Amino acid sequence: MEDLIGKIHSIETFGTVDGPGIRYVIFLQGCHLRCKYCHNRDTWDTTIGTPKKVSELVQDIQKYNDYIKFSKGGVTVTGGEPLLQPKFLIALFTELKKLGYHTALDTSGMFPLTPEVKQVLSLTDLVLLDIKHIDECGNEYWLARELQKVLEYTEWRKFSNVINKAKNACNNSNSNIYDHFGNVDKMVEIGSGAKRRQDDYKLSRYACYLIVQNADSRKKVVALGQTYFAIQTRKQEITEQVLSIYILH
Repeated sequence: MEDLIGKIHSIETFGTVDGPGIRYVIFLQGCHLRCKYCHNRDTWDTTIGTPKKVSELVQDIQKYNDYIKFSKGGVTVTGGEPLLQPKFLIALFTELKKLGYHTALDTSGMFPLTPEVKQVLSLTDLVLLDIKHIDECGNEYWLARELQKVLEYTEWRKFSNVINKAKNACNNSNSNIYDHFGNVDKMVEIGSGAKRRQDDYKLSRYACYLIVQNADSRKKVVALGQTYFAIQTRKQEITEQVLSIYILH
């Protein structure tokens, strides 16, 4: 075991909303983003955090093995931004995979696909992509150009074809396309002070779901994205069930 040390913010031993089943959830310390509506601002500082070895975490995780395995759960690493500590993730997930644990990574996705990040993804069973923005009305949205990078489409032309398929699916479901695919074109610099118009879309969660469903499922990240939206849908169903029980009683 490569017993690397990670900076830990906190640990949740009985998580139920960060992946399938009962999860051991590790919140890593540090984040390079400063999202306006961040729920965990105390995880931003990269200079603090409780140092823990991989062996310490694995030993603690195994205390909850019966609950995790019975519920078909696993271990989720979130933050902060966990990909700020890729070597630690590689060492941790390598040991967890040896022990048969399901691994999940909750990330903003705002990282280049370096060899280390690719190695982390190769050890990850589920990626929870948290790349949303929040508008002035409090509504979540995603930008198509950001989603393009996450889904590993190098050409906007090819990704536009996926978006068009998604828009057709939206229309076929009797939904208003413009409620889910808002045009947010902008001017970008191309050098020497010149600018050109760049197409982009402000996407609802439903639009992202449709895009992922119509993307190339041979890409691992697309397959993981399809799983992500399936889990988010299930989480919404559970929330609605809990609310209905509360209202009825």
